[in-house]
Amino acid sequence: MKNCRRCKSDKPLTEFRADPRYRDGYTSWCHQCHRERNSEWAKENRERLSAKSAAWREENVSAVQCQPANYDRW
Repeated sequence: MKNCRRCKSDKPLTEFRADPRYRDGYTSWCHQCHRERNSEWAKENRERLSAKSAAWREENVSAVQCQPANYDRW
């Protein structure tokens, strides 16, 4: 069991990401807290992410053209 530093709840180690930089080998935030924070960050930085994606598409035109238009990742 480990305590998540963000949501302050005790969870099993399977709920934490492995990371050798930490003393116990796991991150201090649980998976759910990481997902929530990543979503918040993406919403706060929408223009930055859009610009980065557009730049990548311009640099990788051939890779983008190889993907079918109706490609469904899930």
